[in-house]
Amino acid sequence: MNGRSSRVGVWIAIGVLVHVTLLLLIEFRWGIDTLLPLHDAGFYITQLQDPLLTGDLPDWYDNIPYRGLRIGYVLLALPFRWLGPIPALMTANLIAVGTGVWAIMTIARRHGVDPRWAALAWILNPGAIIATALLLPDTIAWAAILLSIIALERRRWVAAVLLGVFAVATKEASLAALAMVAVAGFKRDRRTSLPFAAGIAWHLVFLSYWVSRYGSSFHSEFISMPFKGWIDAWRLGWDNRPISQFAAFLVLCCGVVVLVMWWRRRSSLYLAAAAGQALLMIVVDYEILIPISNSVRVGGLFLPILVACCLGASTPEPESIERPASLVG
Repeated sequence: MNGRSSRVGVWIAIGVLVHVTLLLLIEFRWGIDTLLPLHDAGFYITQLQDPLLTGDLPDWYDNIPYRGLRIGYVLLALPFRWLGPIPALMTANLIAVGTGVWAIMTIARRHGVDPRWAALAWILNPGAIIATALLLPDTIAWAAILLSIIALERRRWVAAVLLGVFAVATKEASLAALAMVAVAGFKRDRRTSLPFAAGIAWHLVFLSYWVSRYGSSFHSEFISMPFKGWIDAWRLGWDNRPISQFAAFLVLCCGVVVLVMWWRRRSSLYLAAAAGQALLMIVVDYEILIPISNSVRVGGLFLPILVACCLGASTPEPESIERPASLVG
């Protein structure tokens, strides 16, 4: 056990080191500050200094209810705010990278997969690389989802619920993954739906709170009819972005593989989570698909879960939720 723990610790260190190196390269080549306007990092930096958004906000701070809902990223970074807002957000992302390495290696061992391959898939996941580079919360949400499922399988219901709520509070798209987990596990144990139920309750309550203070949110416009976003992206936005187009279709193909593998192993809560993200990709608006920074992150759970659950797995997925001996009785 000590040897296994030390190997996991080495891979956690490797994962953090790879992402720290990425940040250092960005700083020396362009400067972190130059990348912040490319996406939503500025909103998180502002909210980190005023988590409940009670003060005066910059004129460019739009769609406040939508921004306010993603407070999980801010809460994780809050203890490190004394380092400065940018280092604090970096630290939160690095914590998620390391935690995710542990989670994905745990999942891989359970499925008879070499955990080193799973760790590499997590560390080098293009979505995670972009999230680290642009100070975005996706890696945190994915790690929370995986930890919530691990807690479910260990019948640690309170931990599973809290982690599920934290995932949703970090990124509302986590609801898609948690919803599919609830569907996959409902017949075996209805309590597998608790993270989703608690997550959507959190989402609705706090969305109502933010809307009552700042007016309606337009983040629902990011969802469209199935495949309409893909058609619009093809017509309106990909003419001059062949790399973005290729990345989006590559992620879509990976999503199809995820759905097929989940259909073959419908007992797998992990593949169900990835399948939820795959189904979400079908209905996203073209504004999400066009930039590579978005489309790659939509499929961020695909590669690590496919590797951890399916790469030469020698152990079939168990048919029931695990009850560890230490928790029996």
